Amino acid sequence: MHHEWRSYGSVSGFIVLESANDAEREALRLFLGRSFDSEAVKFRMSEFKKALQETKFRGIGMQELLEGYFHEKLITNKEENQERKEAKQTFFEAIIKELLEEKSRHKDSIRWLEQVALQKNMDMALSLASIKNRKMP
Repeated sequence: MHHEWRSYGSVSGFIVLESANDAEREALRLFLGRSFDSEAVKFRMSEFKKALQETKFRGIGMQELLEGYFHEKLITNKEENQERKEAKQTFFEAIIKELLEEKSRHKDSIRWLEQVALQKNMDMALSLASIKNRKMP
């Protein structure tokens, strides 16, 4: 489910417990309102979501439930990529701002950095992190 959430931002399909014990089957019978006779238990995620809304936990969404289960904030791959993109942008803006404070000394560096920062493929520019720590001549 963790992988599915990261990829799609939701969960769907089936939940399968290959070897559920008696206590697990009984808990699911009470929760979902139907019996599970075999050791293997299979039910739809939509059935689980619907049953959850009929309990005292109604109003809790799947993201909140999964975050509680996994003990971490769940974000999609798309959200993670956006955060990474914003971090890169902030990084370049900070360098440019620092260079602008001593503009007369770093004119060429500023022009080059602005061009690199504006390019769509900013991966090439990651090497700038090491440049920031070098001493300027």
